[in-house]
Amino acid sequence: MIQKGFIWICLLSLTLAAQGQSAVSVQLPDKEYLIGDYLRLSVTATTDTLHSISWPAPESFSDNLEVISAAPLDTLQEAGSITYSTEIIFSAYDSGNYLIRRVPFLITDKQGTDTLYTDSIAVRIETLPVDTTQAFKPIKENLQVDYKDRRWMYYTAGGLVLLALLLLALRWWKRRRKQVAAAPVMAKTSLSQWALGQLQQIEQQQYWQQGQVKEYYTALTNVLRMYLEQRFDIRAMEATSDEVVEQMSQLQIETNTIQQILQLADMAKFAKSRPVGEQNSRAMELATAFVHQTTPDNDPEVEITWHVD
Repeated sequence: MIQKGFIWICLLSLTLAAQGQSAVSVQLPDKEYLIGDYLRLSVTATTDTLHSISWPAPESFSDNLEVISAAPLDTLQEAGSITYSTEIIFSAYDSGNYLIRRVPFLITDKQGTDTLYTDSIAVRIETLPVDTTQAFKPIKENLQVDYKDRRWMYYTAGGLVLLALLLLALRWWKRRRKQVAAAPVMAKTSLSQWALGQLQQIEQQQYWQQGQVKEYYTALTNVLRMYLEQRFDIRAMEATSDEVVEQMSQLQIETNTIQQILQLADMAKFAKSRPVGEQNSRAMELATAFVHQTTPDNDPEVEITWHVD
């Protein structure tokens, strides 16, 4: 066991040196399991304090193993490096060969984004051993029980009626919600004051702290896109992230900050991986700094109209 730990540390150190102080690894205690056993996969990622890591979803490690649970992400910071670790528990209910897949981790800094991959692990799931030396036992007959209590029928009928009413109410509510348009809000203020005020409100909502990462980046990018349209007269609200960056480049506007924020937002909304807490906080800091940096000395009041969901 000590030898295995030493070898793993050596391999991790070599990987760190090769990847610029960043490395990812996965470990399983065994390679063979019985049906229903727990496969405890240890996942570790290490980088320096200048980089951030986007953590993939537990389901991305396997297509056919069932995820039982995933431990909260643990963080250890020492000597200028940060180590993230978690344990994902899988299980399988059919025999055969399974695979823990190679999974990409996105490593991001001010220069851009790089990708590191974990190793794949082959796993064999076996059935329970059968003692073939013993004689087969006959299947027993069903036991007849004289039971005349019919109350369960009334309970079942009442439950079905209640469920049907709940489904009808939910269907009506969804239709009603689609029919009600988002209320337009108008304000006369400077563009920068409006944008900074909206960003502050988003931060106070604590979306990502409550697990609403997608909602957090949707609100954040909506404010930035509105700001870009009003400030630079470009098409941003309906454009893709690449189209927004391209329009800014044509106007010779610094694009690195907006590109980082939009990449994180696209990861949160469309990819299986989710940005971690430090990345979420960093996105808000970058957005606020961008508004300050692009505010002219004379920022006149304008009429701004937007929609509140």
